[in-house]
Amino acid sequence: MRAQIVTCTLLALVLSACSGQPFNTSAEENQQAQQTNSPAFFVFNYTVSAEARYDVYLTRVGDTLGAYGAEVLVADYTSEVIEGNAHDVTVVLKFESTDVAKKWYESAEYQEIVSLRLDSSSGVALLANAGDR
Repeated sequence: MRAQIVTCTLLALVLSACSGQPFNTSAEENQQAQQTNSPAFFVFNYTVSAEARYDVYLTRVGDTLGAYGAEVLVADYTSEVIEGNAHDVTVVLKFESTDVAKKWYESAEYQEIVSLRLDSSSGVALLANAGDR
């Protein structure tokens, strides 16, 4: 009986290693672990329609990022569209995790200024987790 338990445990460990899923965790637990442990990226792609208001946003947004350890990976104001219907401004921010990225976005400091960007541009904002496949 003990040999069967050891064999089953070893088989489960091998299967989890092959599937990439941690041993003895649900898909939801695995997703939560990815959100906590994997880098996350906010990707903004938009067109600015009100330069003066957007400039105010730019002078203030940097102050909101430091406390959350954000790294600006891309800040391109003349992005070249290769496929689809993209916009000319592309910004990519890297955070330690999805949880940290969401805390930044939902923070009082950022919520105080996000309307400056939303009212002066049109486009999309995406949150991508590096751990997703």
